[in-house]
Amino acid sequence: MRNVWLPTALILLIFALISSAPASLHARPAPMMGSPSDYLYPHLHNLVWDPLDANHVYATSPIGGWHSFDAGRTWQPLSPATPNLHYGRIVVDTERRILYLYRWGDHYLYRSDDFGEHWQIVSRAMYYQLALAPQHNGALLAIHGDWRLRRSDDGGFTWRDLAQPLPDPAETTLAVAPDGTLYAIANRQLFRSTDSGLSWDRWGEWPAASRPRELLVGPDGALIALIASPDQPSVSGSALWRSTDGANWVAAPLPATRIAVSIVSGGTLWAGSDDGHVWRNLDPQRWDDLAGWRELRLQLARPIALRDDIPYTPDITDISASPTGVVLVGTIHGIYRAATPDGPALLRARGLLPTAALPTTPQPPESGERYFPATGQTLSDPFLSRWQQAGGMITLGMPRTAPFIERNVDSGRDELVQYFERGRIEVPLTANATPTLGRVAAALIAEQGPAPTENPRADCRYFPQTGYNLCGKMLQAWVQYGGVATLGYPLSPANPDQQWFERGRIEQRDEQLFLCLVGNEDLQARGWLP
Repeated sequence: MRNVWLPTALILLIFALISSAPASLHARPAPMMGSPSDYLYPHLHNLVWDPLDANHVYATSPIGGWHSFDAGRTWQPLSPATPNLHYGRIVVDTERRILYLYRWGDHYLYRSDDFGEHWQIVSRAMYYQLALAPQHNGALLAIHGDWRLRRSDDGGFTWRDLAQPLPDPAETTLAVAPDGTLYAIANRQLFRSTDSGLSWDRWGEWPAASRPRELLVGPDGALIALIASPDQPSVSGSALWRSTDGANWVAAPLPATRIAVSIVSGGTLWAGSDDGHVWRNLDPQRWDDLAGWRELRLQLARPIALRDDIPYTPDITDISASPTGVVLVGTIHGIYRAATPDGPALLRARGLLPTAALPTTPQPPESGERYFPATGQTLSDPFLSRWQQAGGMITLGMPRTAPFIERNVDSGRDELVQYFERGRIEVPLTANATPTLGRVAAALIAEQGPAPTENPRADCRYFPQTGYNLCGKMLQAWVQYGGVATLGYPLSPANPDQQWFERGRIEQRDEQLFLCLVGNEDLQARGWLP
C-alpha cells in the first residue's frame, strides 16, 4: 500500500500544506511562454465576452486562444494561428468585429479581422496597456513601452502622441470611463482628461508608493485601483481601493494581498484573491464593510503534488460575467463556471487540452489496495470502507480518480475527495475524520437553475426539506438504492422517467430504473474524462 495514502499521515500532511512572433499571417506562432507540458492543468487567463452573443466568450491561455459558444461549458481552440501569449489580453472592437491581442510588456500587437481565424502583427512596439478610445470609431489608446500615451486611428498600424499627464513620461496606469473621460495615475498623482487625451488636469493623489496595476471606473463613476503585487507597498496593506473624488481613497476589507479585479455586465464589480477566493460587491456605498461583499462558492480542485514554481493555492487570473449572469473564473489550476452570480462555481474545462497528469490518470496497483483495472484506479481506506458501507459497485461504481483536495461548496472547507462513477466520497482534513458521501448531483443540477417546487400529493411521499414528491416506482427505486442515507432528498419534481437527488439521479430506460453515472458526468464536464 502506498505510504502517502495512509489515511492519518496523508490528512496530516495535507493539513500542513494548507496551514517569438508568427512568421506569416497563416502560420502558427512559436510558443511565447512554455508549452503544454509546462502546465499541470488546462487553464485560461483573460476572459472577454462577445458583446453580440451572450453565449460566446473569448479567452487566452499559455497554449493559444480559445472560445466557447455555450457560455463556458465547453471550449475549443480559437485558431491554430492564434499567438501563444501567457497572460495575453484580448480587446474586442464590436462594431468592426476586430480582435486585438497583446501582452503586458511584449513587443507585438496582433490583430484579427476574421474572428480569430488569422492574425497579423500590426505593430512591433512594446505595450503596457491597450483600450478602445472613447467614442472610438475604431480608434485605440495605448500606453507604450516608453510610458507615452498614444492613439491609433487605423487599427493599430500607426500611432500618434497625445498630450501626456506629466511633461516627462513616467510609469502610468490608464482608465477609460464610459462617458469618454480618461484617468491616469503617474508619480503618485491622479490626472483627468475630458477631451480624449488632448489635455490633462491634475485631479487628485494616489496614496501608494507604486502605481496601481489596474485602474477602472466603477458602476457609480468611482475610480477603482488595484495593487496586485506583494512588493508594491500600499496603505495599510490593502490591495483594492476606491475613490469618488480622486483625493480620498477607501480600502476594501477583502483578506488578501493580491487581487484580480473585473467590472462586468450590469456594472457589478468582482474581485478574486491569490488564495482562491472570489467576491462580488453588492453595494458601492458599503465598500469598506465586509457585509457589502458576497463570496462566490468555488469548488476549488487542488493537486496534492505540484512543481516548485506552481502555487499550491491558485491565483485567480481573471473574472468575467455574461449579460445573462453566468460567471467565469480563471485560475492557474483550471477554469470555473457559475450558472448564476450566487454560484456555486464548478470546474468546467471540457475541450481544453490536458496539460499534465490529472487525478483521472491510471494508478499502478500496490499491496493492500483494491485495484480496478477497468478504470486504472485504486481504493484504500478511509475511502474503501466508506465505499463498501454505501453499497460499493451497486451505488457508487468504480473509482474514477485518485484522491485529491477539493473545496466543499456547501461548507467552504477543503477536503480530501475521491470520485466514482456515480458519486464522490469526502474526508475532512482533520484527524480521525469520518468519510461522507458528497452532493455531486446537487452541484450538477444547480447549473440548470432552480426547478419549481410541488405541493404534497396523497399518493406520494412528500419531502418538506426540499419541496418535492417521490412517487410510485421512483420511490421504490430510491429506497432500494439507500434512500436519504445514500441519495439524499429529491431536488426535482416527481417524474416517472427521471428524478434528481442530492447525490444522484435515477432514470428509466427500457422500463427499468437505473442509477445514473453522475460522477462521470461531472468529470467529463471538467475535461478530465472523454
